[in-house]
Amino acid sequence: MSQARELNIESVVDTARRLEERIGDRFNGRSISQLAAELVEVANETKARIDSLNQPRWIVRAAGAIVALLAVCVLLLAASRVRSNTDLRTTKDWLELLQAALQDIVFLGLGALFLQSLEGRIKRRGALAGLDELRSLAHVIDMHQLTKDPEAVLSGQLTAEHSPDRSSDRFELARYLEYCSEMLSLTNKLAALYAQKSQDSVVLGGVRDVQDLVGMLTAKIWQKLVIIDTVAVARSAEATDSM
Repeated sequence: MSQARELNIESVVDTARRLEERIGDRFNGRSISQLAAELVEVANETKARIDSLNQPRWIVRAAGAIVALLAVCVLLLAASRVRSNTDLRTTKDWLELLQAALQDIVFLGLGALFLQSLEGRIKRRGALAGLDELRSLAHVIDMHQLTKDPEAVLSGQLTAEHSPDRSSDRFELARYLEYCSEMLSLTNKLAALYAQKSQDSVVLGGVRDVQDLVGMLTAKIWQKLVIIDTVAVARSAEATDSM
């Protein structure tokens, strides 16, 4: 697959690292800076997990091959017994032999099918665990922007005793919200990596759930940014008219 058509996990990890540096430059020591560092750690863990998921499970495959070989051996053994056994004179004798052989073959065949699907289930479990972590991370990012109310900056309203800490600078608030949006976008990209080489419908459904969640949370952030930009433009126009 062309690199232009494939999401590169190294690029995602590098982008997360550079975002951490940018956030540290502006909000060093703040909780959002710690969250950005956590995102880099999650990105590295996602890379390691996906690399592991893409590796074949040779033990499981070898066990499946052994069971399939045993089924072939049982079939050949049954055929040799038919040729060498001179006591098979009645239909009942033939049916008993055939029934015994079929039971062994069916049992071994079910075992082979189980082992064949076992590798997929192991990889599915690992992918869903990673997606659960990304889902939790998205909610944590949302908690960081939850109290960042543009109204508190734009109207200069007084705070109550138990009001959360809010930025009094419009530009700083906008950058804070934009950084949260970027972290959600990277969370979305990390989730997409699980779907890139998977055909498992359960995994693909989990990826869609994370992407839907991220899309909803990002929309909330951009609603706040639109309010900030709209008011800023209106105030700039008023200032120009008054001159």
